[in-house]
Amino acid sequence: MAGINFTSLLHTPPARVVAAWRESVRQEDKWAEQHGPATDGPRLRAPAWVAMLAISTALVCLIFAGVAIGMILDGDDSGTVGLLLTLGLAVAVGLVLWIMLRRQVTKVASGWEEHYQLMAFANDNGFDAAPVAEGGDLPGRIFGRGLAGNRVRRDLVAWTQGGRQCHVATESWHSGNPPDGSPPEDQGSCRYFGVLLAEEELPPLVFGPDEIVTAGAAVEQTTTAGPTAEQVAATVFTPQVQALLAVPTAPWEAEVAGGWFIVYQPEAPDPLDIAVWERMFALVDALPPYPLAAPA
Repeated sequence: MAGINFTSLLHTPPARVVAAWRESVRQEDKWAEQHGPATDGPRLRAPAWVAMLAISTALVCLIFAGVAIGMILDGDDSGTVGLLLTLGLAVAVGLVLWIMLRRQVTKVASGWEEHYQLMAFANDNGFDAAPVAEGGDLPGRIFGRGLAGNRVRRDLVAWTQGGRQCHVATESWHSGNPPDGSPPEDQGSCRYFGVLLAEEELPPLVFGPDEIVTAGAAVEQTTTAGPTAEQVAATVFTPQVQALLAVPTAPWEAEVAGGWFIVYQPEAPDPLDIAVWERMFALVDALPPYPLAAPA
């Protein structure tokens, strides 16, 4: 996929920009009446004592400056010293306030820099994106697990490439905490990448290490109109697609489920890794045109 702007993935954004963006995400969660990852944590808000200190200092400096200026006008040279002291007090307090506010901004931005970079990358390229969204409703093996309220997608980016609907996200799920304090029966997360191949359901296939197998028992063809499992395998899992999936240093698993081609990235790759993005774009280009049709 040509013409992609990767600039936002390469440069760490200023803390003040990230902090302001996190506040906007928090506000959107509030409007949507949902408890997102930005809901908790430090706020971009100064403590009450900071405002009181600023107001008090401003009043004191105004009084001292007025007295000092009056002394100077009366010919008293000590007024100059008083004016300098007042200026020094204002600078000192201003510096303290700046340091405190800077620390607060840094605290709010901490841990959100990569999320901001990913959203900025999506915006630069006209993609749709969300730092957090509801759990995916795809037919793949990691979806629909855990409790309904405990399924969530993070760092979601969606785009259209060559007429194909594509999106990538990290799916997380949790089955809830048992009353006896034991570990949850089912919890986990996985970075996945989905591409819509067809509106109708296709025969399920799984790509494992160096082989393509049907998902579970042998697939029974239920319609004479759609492609068979062998045809889907030959059309989707071409040598080029298999080569992109089976990179020795970071192999990916894949399956055809429903009308989707879904790739699982078990090693939890860095969402900002340009090489991973280029690999996904190349994988989409290597897939058959949408909608998938049986070979003639």
